[in-house]
Amino acid sequence: MRAGVDDAGPLEADADLAAIEAGWRAVFVGDDDPDADADDPWADTAWLDWLAGHPLAWQSFAILEDVVMSIDTVPFDDEELDDQMDALEDALLARALALLRLNLRENGAEGCKLEWGWIENRPALRLLALSIEFAKSAAEELPLLEWLVLTLNPNDNQGLREQLVHVYAGSGRAADALAVCERYPDDALGAVIYGRILSLYLMGRHDDAVAALAAAKKHSPRIAKMLTARRPRMPELQPGLMTFGGEDEAWYYRQSWGDVWEKTGALDWLRQATGGKT
Repeated sequence: MRAGVDDAGPLEADADLAAIEAGWRAVFVGDDDPDADADDPWADTAWLDWLAGHPLAWQSFAILEDVVMSIDTVPFDDEELDDQMDALEDALLARALALLRLNLRENGAEGCKLEWGWIENRPALRLLALSIEFAKSAAEELPLLEWLVLTLNPNDNQGLREQLVHVYAGSGRAADALAVCERYPDDALGAVIYGRILSLYLMGRHDDAVAALAAAKKHSPRIAKMLTARRPRMPELQPGLMTFGGEDEAWYYRQSWGDVWEKTGALDWLRQATGGKT
């Protein structure tokens, strides 16, 4: 790690850890074996024995990420095993967070960026995003979101700013939600555009919210209609893909954040503001 004034630089493995990571790539499924099933790490579990004999591996974000992702593909259907795998996943993610904090602290990089542009940083950033996804409460989720979006990776290559905006809005922090939106003034994400409208409304800036709603129709014309529909119809979806300004974008937005609009009372305002016409 080469910390600059406000940039931690890349998370670089030392010589010993780099050797461990090279050994891992050689043993883990799908590396150099043409007969291995790259999509099934459980087809050959030699890597489990390898991990038991190489404790330094637990210092590697790349290896931690591989193991966490492997847990999600365990080919057994057993409730007790599922609980054990969940507990293991939680432990590995906690390990990754502790390791990241330690690395930043030991290198004098606390409060610095850990940018996505460095490939070496991506496993740690992805593990942090998984920790956010699996958080069990808003109290656990919000500090991690703030750390990732506001400090470590403000370019938000992982697209979590919309989540931070709506968590803020849903927890009575509309001004903070708006501040996040205004970090990305030219954002084309419909979720952020409508998060800004929601924030303005919740702050009592209703005229500004109406103006922002009118402008939003140029970028994401279908979200308001989808949000206010009593019985919306799910459009055809393509997993892993989303069309900016499309019906699928609108559907995903309603599924993710419609409850925030409803519980804050903003949905009733939106219906009035659109007059049933969006």
